[in-house]
Amino acid sequence: MSTVTSAIRRLWWRRFLVLLAIIVVIALIAVMTSSQLGATIEALTPPGLPEPVSASEQVSLDQGWNAEDADRFHHKAQGTQTLPIPLSWFLALEAPLNSPFAIPFFRTVF
Repeated sequence: MSTVTSAIRRLWWRRFLVLLAIIVVIALIAVMTSSQLGATIEALTPPGLPEPVSASEQVSLDQGWNAEDADRFHHKAQGTQTLPIPLSWFLALEAPLNSPFAIPFFRTVF
C-alpha cells in the first residue's frame, strides 16, 4: 500500500470520527433537552425507603433450647461460608470470551 493511499485512508477515518462525534453530541443535546427525560429518570428511580422503626425490646420465642444451645446456634455460621474453592475457579466461571457479544471483538473459545 502506498503512502498516499494510507494518508487518504487516515484522513477519511479522521473525518469520519469527527462527524461521528458531532452526531453523538447533537444526539446527547436532543436527549438532555427533551421533556420526557425527567419523567424517564423519575420512572427509573427506585422509591425511598421508609424510616426505620426501633425495637423497644427483643422477643425470643420458646423453642425448647437452653441458653447454651441458643448461644451456640446464634454464633455459628449458617451456611454463609463456601467450601475452600480457589478464587481463580470463580473467575473462570465468568467466561467473558464465550459471550456472543464478544464475537466481533475477541476470538471465541469453544
